[in-house]
Amino acid sequence: MMKQKIIAALLFCAMTASLFSACAGGGSSSAPSSQPSSSQSEESAGGSQQQTSSQEEAPAGDGGSSESAAESAALNSVVEAVKEAYGDSYLPSMQLTQQDIADRYGLNAEDYTAAVAEVAMISTQVDTFVAVEAKEGKAETVKAALESYRDSLVNDSMQYPMNVPKVNASQVYQNGNYVFFLMLGDFAPDDMSDDEEASLKFYQEQNQIAVKAIDEALAG
Repeated sequence: MMKQKIIAALLFCAMTASLFSACAGGGSSSAPSSQPSSSQSEESAGGSQQQTSSQEEAPAGDGGSSESAAESAALNSVVEAVKEAYGDSYLPSMQLTQQDIADRYGLNAEDYTAAVAEVAMISTQVDTFVAVEAKEGKAETVKAALESYRDSLVNDSMQYPMNVPKVNASQVYQNGNYVFFLMLGDFAPDDMSDDEEASLKFYQEQNQIAVKAIDEALAG
């Protein structure tokens, strides 16, 4: 009997020691942490910085059809001289983009150094001023494009009756490498409304205001 008790006590001690060993091993083995390691954090931060940098460097837009036509100080001085000559009678107030100039007037940006094109914002008004500083040897090409536009405007487009004389009096004018399309000036007096010849002459004289301003600006 005593021997059996001793064996039982020894077995109990062995089981107890095994149990404590298992608990101790379980306590030292921690569950995987949900926090990233320092190297993982650095890599993640680096990736975020690279992504932000590339977003900041990306262009806001491609420019495309909204890109303004190239300008030059010489051409701008001519444009300002024309506006000053007409004063309140200068009606074009909307400047066209480079793409507008190509689409409307058939002008290739490779043929000019600078260009300014302005039209009236109100659809019932036809006032237009196009000023082009052609590249060397390209003035005739630019002039031909503007003359083609004028021909289509006069012969093929539908106009309000009150605008027909002004359209017919429109003019393409060249001074050296500078080429212009002119359709500017005051409205003809009411007493000319039934006289096409008088109205045409009136609007032709109105365009000569621009011609004079252009010549003086380029001569100065």
